[in-house]
Amino acid sequence: MIITWPSTASPSAWSEKRKTGAQQGSTQSPLGDAKLHAGEWISLRAGQQIEISLAIGERPGGMVGFLLEVEKEGETYRTAPDGRKILPLFTTHPFTDAERNEIQGRIGGYEFEWEKVTVFGTR
Repeated sequence: MIITWPSTASPSAWSEKRKTGAQQGSTQSPLGDAKLHAGEWISLRAGQQIEISLAIGERPGGMVGFLLEVEKEGETYRTAPDGRKILPLFTTHPFTDAERNEIQGRIGGYEFEWEKVTVFGTR
């Protein structure tokens, strides 16, 4: 999922993709009025090496927040009361209990999937 605040969401390549249907749906995020947007499906296999780039931007004014969740196609996930799927966070190492508690404490009542977490390797 990708987060955009409404005041920064257009005009951009992102909003153009959303208009053409390449990006589908949006849901409430734990970051105020920022919405989460699902990206396009990609296919990966265990052990496959790929290069990824994460572009993170900030608009002056103190509104900064980042959230990258992962959904595995065909996997069944719990559903939050607002209808969104409860997804795991992107990670390159298994979360410790302390990290889980810290993340959940900072986010409040927004739930993440903590059992079905794919750990992506790095090199």
